[in-house]
Amino acid sequence: MDGSAGQYNDASLNGGLVGRHLNETKGVTRGKSSVKILRCGDAGAVAGGASGGLTATYYTGSWGGESGTRIDKSLYLPFGGGGPDIWNSTYSIPLPGASANNSRPLKTAKWVGQIKADKDGTYIFHTNVDNHAWVYIGGKQVSMVRMGNGNKNYVDSDPVPMKADEWVDIEVRFEEAGVGSPSWIRVQWSSNSMPQGNIPSSNLRIK
Repeated sequence: MDGSAGQYNDASLNGGLVGRHLNETKGVTRGKSSVKILRCGDAGAVAGGASGGLTATYYTGSWGGESGTRIDKSLYLPFGGGGPDIWNSTYSIPLPGASANNSRPLKTAKWVGQIKADKDGTYIFHTNVDNHAWVYIGGKQVSMVRMGNGNKNYVDSDPVPMKADEWVDIEVRFEEAGVGSPSWIRVQWSSNSMPQGNIPSSNLRIK
């Protein structure tokens, strides 16, 4: 969000979602140093290739600067924010100086790993973000979304053919236009046999 006032209401929002990572351990690096991957969510390590989430990297700059990396189990409010009162949301951002009450110093983030479908079909990825997001499936950009100021609409991706139990690469990128203002991202999916909903962690894995 660019800092201007806006209102957001989402009756489906569970307040526990935005605060679920508050007590996690955070790994932080500076500049171009390597990062340490830490589990986010319930206990237990996630081995390479195991299902359970995506590798998330948070940045103070445009996919550069200081960074923190962890495993996020969901693409639905993975770092919090999003309401129901966007100006008083809870955040969990693994960056130096970050607090539960503000998205600062988050500028960009990306989630990388693999995704699988449970059934053959054509899938749509639905994104709601403040401010900008990109979704890539199998190395191809299928969605670019630019929104903000409390806009709660989801934007649909291009149709994506997927086969049951076949893992394909996924990358989601996020950018905040005004550092320190309300920030969030939600990515859901649907298909010809499945209504729009959250992507289960069991359908995600790190590479």
